[in-house]
Amino acid sequence: TVDVATLFHDAVYDPTSSTNEEDSAELFRAFCAEVGAPQLTAREAWIREAILLTKSHRAGESHGRDVGVLLDADMAVLARPPAAYAAYAHQIRREYSHVPWDVYCTKRAEVLAGMLKAEPIFALDASRAALEGPARRNLTHEIACLGDGRLP
Repeated sequence: TVDVATLFHDAVYDPTSSTNEEDSAELFRAFCAEVGAPQLTAREAWIREAILLTKSHRAGESHGRDVGVLLDADMAVLARPPAAYAAYAHQIRREYSHVPWDVYCTKRAEVLAGMLKAEPIFALDASRAALEGPARRNLTHEIACLGDGRLP
């Protein structure tokens, strides 16, 4: 189940859109209808909800461990070693190259600060133990770099 949600969670990705998760969930629903399931089963409804949760990365206990696995895997890039995280930050900038540099620095720093305010960033205990510290260091460093008008 989590594997199907993983496949579809970024199936629709457009950096200029604010509805990627909803569009990906709709693509999954359309796929189900096309393969003969016009009404979503409980399993398919769970997959659709899991896709939608990748927008906020906030899931309650009722969502279960599998949703935590999906959300933590989606956020794991934040905890990469500094050089790999810097490459990721440059990739994100390329995706948003249509945004003027000064606006990008301000808005990206706001997004990252929002992630830092999340307590915790990761859903599962094991992910928090291994990834929370490195992710917070990377986010803090990128915010500082953006404040100086540069990427990490």
